[in-house]
Amino acid sequence: MRYRASRSSTRTTRAAVVAAPAGFTMVEMLLSVTILSVLILMLTMTVSNVQTVVTRSQSQAEEFKESRQAFELMSRRLSQATLNGYWGYVYQDPNAKDRVPLYYDRQSDLHYVSEKVSTLLPKAGGNGHAVFFQALLGDTDPTSKHGDKIADLHDLLNCWGFYVSYGSDLDRRPQVLKDAHGLALNPERKRFRLMEFRLPPDESILFSKDFDINSKKTTTELYKWFRGPFKDSSKTTESYSVPLAENVLGVVITPYVYVTTADSKGASTTDMRKKQSYEYDTRLFQWRSGTGQDIISSRNQLPAMLELTVIATDERSYEKLEQVHGVEGAANKVRGVFDGLLKLSTDFAPDPNNVQAKQYDVDKIEERLRALKLNYKIFTTTVSLRASKWITEREKT
Repeated sequence: MRYRASRSSTRTTRAAVVAAPAGFTMVEMLLSVTILSVLILMLTMTVSNVQTVVTRSQSQAEEFKESRQAFELMSRRLSQATLNGYWGYVYQDPNAKDRVPLYYDRQSDLHYVSEKVSTLLPKAGGNGHAVFFQALLGDTDPTSKHGDKIADLHDLLNCWGFYVSYGSDLDRRPQVLKDAHGLALNPERKRFRLMEFRLPPDESILFSKDFDINSKKTTTELYKWFRGPFKDSSKTTESYSVPLAENVLGVVITPYVYVTTADSKGASTTDMRKKQSYEYDTRLFQWRSGTGQDIISSRNQLPAMLELTVIATDERSYEKLEQVHGVEGAANKVRGVFDGLLKLSTDFAPDPNNVQAKQYDVDKIEERLRALKLNYKIFTTTVSLRASKWITEREKT
């Protein structure tokens, strides 16, 4: 006997097969979870890296903003330096009753000097160079003796300068931040700072009757107008200085001069070059004997141009350096960055006209800063001195 399946039972079987739910095996589930975990990890790492980059960029922009502004201000002020020079007689015997003139030479009653900060201001404790000069800035102090009377005279001659110092911030704090409670909230901070020396016109000894700068024969006497003692004997160079930026580790000032050379046929050419020595003193002839080119060319004459370099770090990395080496240890480590360097200006950075295959001072500075794990920026520019009128000849009578 044969049996034949009914249509209804066949349809029921097919429906059961179709309705059966599809599922994943354990291997497929584990593979899916693994891929999802990898994707989440990659996404987390990407977000973290982006956040780190953004935070670092914002931090650097804020940290170095103060240094950049100070660098730009320093450039502007230096470009305004003046000597107010003129031509005058040089006599065979200046003290004779009937003086005999020998020739005309550059004369001035002002002074420009740039040298190592350790030479110009030994107590500052900073690195690199310092510079002091005069400029028509009209900056007055209302608290000085004649401050109110001269406040509206905007073209007065100021004695000005820049240098890096190292020290505490307590002297510049209000009393409320010096007591125990204030120090608990804001501990004392010792930092390298770029300082701006601002001497009000009525406080300067440069034009006083007792100070004849043209008669000085030693640097001790010549540099009194920015070292002191000042009219107010209680004031010091630091008293007349204000901090422009913290964490400025050093300043490098390279003077440029014009050099005239002659070929075998007698034809002469004049070009601008870095002065090999960083030292530039427009009154070098008064305290250093000899007839060298440095003495003759700088006599009452501003540099043809300056190359200004400012080296700065940020607060976060300097704090880490302090945590590792201590307050004074960190300062000594930074000073060590400049040890043995800044002897010749031609060794500091490559000259575009004479690039040499060697490690320059700026390369060594960067290498040492990286070894200390300090974030840093190096700002460099050339500064044209508006009042510089470079003349190398003397006109004999």
